[in-house]
Amino acid sequence: MATTEERHAAAVTSPPAPVRTRDRLMPRSVLGLSVLILFTALGAAFSGAVLYSYYQYKLDQSNKKLTQATLAATKALKDSQKIIDAETANAKRQISDELGPIRQLAGGEETLSKLVDKVGPSVWFVQTLDEAGQPAVGSAFVVASDADQTFLVTAFSAVRAATH
Repeated sequence: MATTEERHAAAVTSPPAPVRTRDRLMPRSVLGLSVLILFTALGAAFSGAVLYSYYQYKLDQSNKKLTQATLAATKALKDSQKIIDAETANAKRQISDELGPIRQLAGGEETLSKLVDKVGPSVWFVQTLDEAGQPAVGSAFVVASDADQTFLVTAFSAVRAATH
């Protein structure tokens, strides 16, 4: 059996008991717990500040791109409107140029009386009877004429009435 001295020597020279993992992570004192809570709060605050800065940066970048796109679209709209206005003015000018000779003809009474005097001899009055035997009238225009005959153009109703 071992003596007291041997037991005491064995106890002094024996290695210390291993420290449990829970004791390493979780301190037992209030001060240790306070320090642990403080570092946790600092870590959360730092990560929140980093995330806020990152998302604010992304928001600023998105706003900058949106502003640039809006300005580009506005400029393109204004340029398109200028092109449309120029093409409209050009089309109006072309129409006005094409209508020039017609406007010269569409003068007043003098132009109309000259036209009537010029084409009057080629306009004929046509009188016939319709299917019911009633008088039908119309007008005809000379399209060709020689010493023997004259060709007239008239309305179909006058021709139909004359063939019955």
